[in-house]
Amino acid sequence: RSPANLRCCLQTLDRLRAKNSEVVYVCDPVMGDEGQLYVPKELVPIFRDEVIPRATVLTPNQFEAEVLTDSKIQSQQDALAAIQQLHALGPRIVVITSCVFKE
Repeated sequence: RSPANLRCCLQTLDRLRAKNSEVVYVCDPVMGDEGQLYVPKELVPIFRDEVIPRATVLTPNQFEAEVLTDSKIQSQQDALAAIQQLHALGPRIVVITSCVFKE
């Protein structure tokens, strides 16, 4: 729940990858849901700029994907656009979970 703890996890990942570049990192950000963050706001840019680029697989829920992409996901097309944005940050695989569309 702090920048230092999150970065400590990243240092561990970096050390593992230094020994084996094939290490797969599956990141479920667990930042929030249903319009509410579970973590301090100051962690959001760290997730976006430091954690996600190191992830092999990213599995945010709809709310987390919205926060990370600064967009609203209200349709399948919105979800696909968010996935493309998240892919551009680095992960090979992105799956948005728990999507609810108004259409």
